[in-house]
Amino acid sequence: MKKLIKKIIQCRLKYIDPTVHFTGKKYIAVGKNTLISQNAWLNVNKRYKEKHIIIGDYCFIGRNNFFTAGDLIQFDDYVITSVNCCFLGAHHELGNPFVPYYFATTTCSKTIRVGFNVFIGANVTIIGDVGIEYGSVIGANTLIVDKKYPPFSLIIGNPGKVIKRYSFEEKKWKNIALWNEDDEKAMLSKERYKDTVLSLHLTKNLPLKAVGKSNGNLYY
Repeated sequence: MKKLIKKIIQCRLKYIDPTVHFTGKKYIAVGKNTLISQNAWLNVNKRYKEKHIIIGDYCFIGRNNFFTAGDLIQFDDYVITSVNCCFLGAHHELGNPFVPYYFATTTCSKTIRVGFNVFIGANVTIIGDVGIEYGSVIGANTLIVDKKYPPFSLIIGNPGKVIKRYSFEEKKWKNIALWNEDDEKAMLSKERYKDTVLSLHLTKNLPLKAVGKSNGNLYY
C-alpha cells in the first residue's frame, strides 16, 4: 500500500497538458516533477529499442515547443525552455527535387544533449549535433547548429556564440574576451555543481498555471 501511495504522489508531481502530442510515445521518457506545456509536440523518428527523447526531473517545457529526435534528444534535470523552442535532431533528405518532399526519408543520426540547470529563452532553435553543458543560458531567438558549448556559457545570436561565462573566481558573468586560466581552474565540476544546487534548492510548488489554459488564470 505504501508503494502504491508513493507512486500516486509521484504521478501527481508530473504534469503533461492534454494538448501535448506524442509521436512514438513509448520511446519517450519524462522524469518526475516535470511539466510539459500546452501544444508541445514530441516526435520520435527512430522508433525501436531504447528511448530517443529523455527529459529529466524538475524540467519545464514551454508552450509550443517542438522536438523531433534523430538518435537522441536528452535533457538533464532542471532544464527550462520558454515558448516556441525547437529541437531538431532529424531532418528530411531533400537532395532530389524529383522525389516529392512529402515522401523524403528522415535522417536519424544526430544527438542533442542539454545539461543540468540550463535556461533556454523564447524562440530558440537547436539543430543537429549539439551539446549545451550545465549551468548555461541561451538567449531568446538564438540559432544553434552542430556545435558544443562549455559549462556556464551565456549564448546569444545567429549563429549562437558564447559572449560570457560565469566566473567562480570573480562570482559574476564575465565577458568571454576577459576569460582566463584562473577562471577555468575555479570552474565547478558537474557533480559538485549539481550537489550544491540540490542541497540549496528543492522545488516544492510546481507552476501549473503556466503550463496551459486548462489550469486557469492567475489574478494576482
